[in-house]
Order: sequence, then C-alpha cells, then structure tokens
Amino acid sequence: AQEALTNVLLHSHAAHVDVRVEDTGTHLHLTVRDPGPPRADDAARPGGHGLAHMRERARACGGTVVVGPQVGGGWAVRATLPVAARPEAAR
Repeated sequence: AQEALTNVLLHSHAAHVDVRVEDTGTHLHLTVRDPGPPRADDAARPGGHGLAHMRERARACGGTVVVGPQVGGGWAVRATLPVAARPEAAR
C-alpha cells in the first residue's frame, strides 16, 4: 500500500485515493485506485523500480500484483497475498 500511495503522489493529480483491503480468510486483497489525471510532466520523470519491487515482494510470499490504467481514467494497483493459517479463535 505504501509504494502504491507514493506512486499516486508522484505520478497523479488525483484529489483522493481509494484504498480497499479484504481478508477472505485465505487471502488478503489490497486495491489502491486513483482517478487521475496523470501529471503532465510525468513522462519527463525518471522511472523507478517501485512496480517491479512490489511484484517481487508479492511473488516472494506466494502472491501477485497487477497494475494498470483504468477504464475511464486513473490507475490501480491490486495485490493478492496468501495469509498464514490462523487458529480458529483468532479469526
């Protein structure tokens, strides 16, 4: 979530961001969505490795990260991560 929110600050003029977390018991689903628009000077900014690092970290724990533009504008980062088995009392 932190890297996705940092990317919004760096690459978007969005006035708000939608962050959603869902725990299904077996997986944690995180979505960070901004409506845009992108910053006009974004093409001139040097690219970082944030998206690649998010994918690497998710893959290291058996998860996935999907990123991309949204229909109607904006951008979304969606991560799905497995959660460790928890004792029944902790659920």
